[in-house]
Amino acid sequence: MSLPREFLIEMARKYDLSPEQEDAFVIWFNSKKTELEIATELHISDTALRTRMSHVYKKFSINGKGPGKYGRLLNFLTTEYQKFKVSDSANFNNLSEDELNDLVQEVRQKCYEIIQDQCGTMRVLTMSQPIDVSDLYTNVNVLEKITTTVFKAHVFQAWDVEYPPLGGVKVNESFG
Repeated sequence: MSLPREFLIEMARKYDLSPEQEDAFVIWFNSKKTELEIATELHISDTALRTRMSHVYKKFSINGKGPGKYGRLLNFLTTEYQKFKVSDSANFNNLSEDELNDLVQEVRQKCYEIIQDQCGTMRVLTMSQPIDVSDLYTNVNVLEKITTTVFKAHVFQAWDVEYPPLGGVKVNESFG
């Protein structure tokens, strides 16, 4: 799990981390990089990185030895981030309509590509390639009032089957 950079910087300053500790801390909890990748990015050895992080753990009062410290600090940071988000969302109540519209547009722009990728196509069983949703068309027939009989008749008509009054279904010759 990676936490937002701005939040991590705020936490690093709140807990009085040195600039070197802050750099290691932010990369450590903001990316999914390995220790070696982080050390390389900071131009230090992996031993120096572990030393920096041990000082970070001390400043957050995370005691003990071994890999469990990372999980405990991550749990603490996640809890703090949830509080941070709640207090941050309270500021939305003070936004003007224009500011809110700008914010909505910004969120839409950030989400558009993800939504298009996940929801923009539909797989059809008889076709090897997905179909773009914008290429689909469904004829819509809106009734003022619908009864069960009308509904069933429309459903059976759409499936090209007869709807006898006694409730049995008879498949048309052309259908099946």
